[in-house]
Amino acid sequence: MRHLWVVAAVVAVASATAVQATEKSERLHARGLLEFHAGHYPEALGLFDQALVADPQDPFTLYYRAVTKARLGDQAGEVQDLRAALKIKPDFNEAALELGLALVEQGKFDEATKWLQQARNTPELEAQASLFLGVAYLRLNDFDKARSFLTYAMKRDEQFTPTARYYSGIADLQQSRLDSAEAHFKYVIHARPDSQIAKESKVFLDRVAQARSDVYSVHGAIGMQYDSNVILAPSSELGADFARTDVRVAHQGDGRVTLNVGGSYLLGRSDWGRLTVGYEFYQSLHFQLSAFDLQDHQANVDFDAELGPLRYGVHGKYDYYLLQTDDFLREGTLSPRVALPEGDAGWTEIEFRLRRRDFLKSSITDPQTAPGFHLRDATYFSPSLTQLFFLGSRDRYLSLRYRFEKEETTYGSFSVTDDTGKTTTLTSREFNYDANQLGAGITWTFPYKITGEFDYAYRHFIYDPVPSQNRKDVEHLIILVAHRPITEHLSVDAGYFGQLNNTNRVDDVSKGTKLFEYERHIVSVSLEVRY
Repeated sequence: MRHLWVVAAVVAVASATAVQATEKSERLHARGLLEFHAGHYPEALGLFDQALVADPQDPFTLYYRAVTKARLGDQAGEVQDLRAALKIKPDFNEAALELGLALVEQGKFDEATKWLQQARNTPELEAQASLFLGVAYLRLNDFDKARSFLTYAMKRDEQFTPTARYYSGIADLQQSRLDSAEAHFKYVIHARPDSQIAKESKVFLDRVAQARSDVYSVHGAIGMQYDSNVILAPSSELGADFARTDVRVAHQGDGRVTLNVGGSYLLGRSDWGRLTVGYEFYQSLHFQLSAFDLQDHQANVDFDAELGPLRYGVHGKYDYYLLQTDDFLREGTLSPRVALPEGDAGWTEIEFRLRRRDFLKSSITDPQTAPGFHLRDATYFSPSLTQLFFLGSRDRYLSLRYRFEKEETTYGSFSVTDDTGKTTTLTSREFNYDANQLGAGITWTFPYKITGEFDYAYRHFIYDPVPSQNRKDVEHLIILVAHRPITEHLSVDAGYFGQLNNTNRVDDVSKGTKLFEYERHIVSVSLEVRY
């Protein structure tokens, strides 16, 4: 019995203490609310802290302390208190709404939808919760759900209409519904001209206009070039004489006019990717070596997309070349790629290039005598790795790259009998090769809006040993380009291209002739217009 009296006394004391604690908590809570509504947030926070010391299980004080912390910029503390309040009182829908809003601001959209859905169970909160559910689903790229909740918020409470239409405009812009996006942004500007969302709507209207202009693109260029070795004659005097005789010309250097016209059309676009198709026309017209006038008709397609931080895509093109007016070459190329942006440091890109080349013309001078060009019918495989480093800004950068190349010819072999009766068998395997390429380039901006580019590549070729007589080539490629805009649509370019190919293969031992060793230098200037 004595023990029962002790227990009863303890319970009585605890009850009295709890009542006193609750009363103290309520007084501090009430004083905290007065300071909160007066905008004295540090004072309110101190009072709510004291109230929770007196009664740690008061969900309402936790709620108001969370809101106060939000006013003071403590988002982490806000979320922590709201979670605690909802743990004590799971049906506390006001806290669920605030937690959902806080999680949207923190980018935790999946979790935010759970609490915002709960908040919709209270009629007074349904419109606001629906609005931010629309925002959350917009950020999750679920555009159908986003539009559904945004539309519902407008119907439930007209005060949310401008904000809901602003986010509806963003959804339409991301899905390339340009007319609808434009209508939403114009409404927001008219309804709330001095608001932040009106200012942002003006920016998005510019993006709508830009998106419309990006649907079509056309360009054209005319250039003048001098090519020191149009016929790719060997560097040796004997080899050059042989090459000139073979194609029936007296020299190997010539000037030319180049014409280029092209355009592209944006076939489809979404928030994560775009598909573009295009056509390019090219024509070179030599001053004297007209037999080498080249014409190219190119159809191309580009797919570009994003997946998280990765950017990936594929470029495909089909080229059909004419030499003068004769069918010369058809070529198909497919190049998938993936890139990883690295912020202000640069980016890394991996690419694989697959090309099929088929010559349609046997020889420049006499198509009846030999297959000629057909020996170079081939399939080409080439993976590459490129690393780009920004040099203080995104228009100044250094690029480093490695490329592996493999070309497998497919024609076969044929025999040629000369005037003396000597028969020679030639095989296309002679042109099979593996190559390793190392390259580096730098792009730099200069005064007067001039952009300069320098690129160098070193290539080492190893040909099929037996038919090529253990041929190995080393090639140096040099590119220099300067670009300057004259007007918004007009620009001028000047450039130099150098190609120096050295080989170990000697075709005439007695005279040391290397038929595969040559140099080529091209200088050019062109005027381009682009819309």
